[in-house]
Amino acid sequence: MTLSTTHRPGTLNLREVEDCMNNAIAQSGQTRWHIAATMSELTGDHITKMMLDAWTAPSKPRTRFPFQYAAAFQVATNSRCLEDPLVAACGRTSMDQTQVMEAALGRIHCQEEMLKKQREALLSQLGGEGKKETPTPKKR
Repeated sequence: MTLSTTHRPGTLNLREVEDCMNNAIAQSGQTRWHIAATMSELTGDHITKMMLDAWTAPSKPRTRFPFQYAAAFQVATNSRCLEDPLVAACGRTSMDQTQVMEAALGRIHCQEEMLKKQREALLSQLGGEGKKETPTPKKR
């Protein structure tokens, strides 16, 4: 396996996970008990406040947050705190559903403009730029 030219050895150790999680917890307005309970419900696994405390404690570097719970944590805290650093480290971006729809609308707009130019070019070839109506096909 070869390393990407954009990623040097040691650059993808996402050390900010604990800080991101602690900020998400603080900004969520939820207690750690509530977040743990929501995560338990979402995953079907028993997750406690003590587990959440251990995963987010800088003093416990050997206690790692299990990636399998990342989606549940983000839903429970209504954050993208784990997704954003991961995606950025990989050199990508992520979008929420509104951004996806806006991007789709932008693509449609570009397609409409391209089709409009193609239509105008065809009309021009058929009889000049003054012809605005599309000719109706001849019946056989």
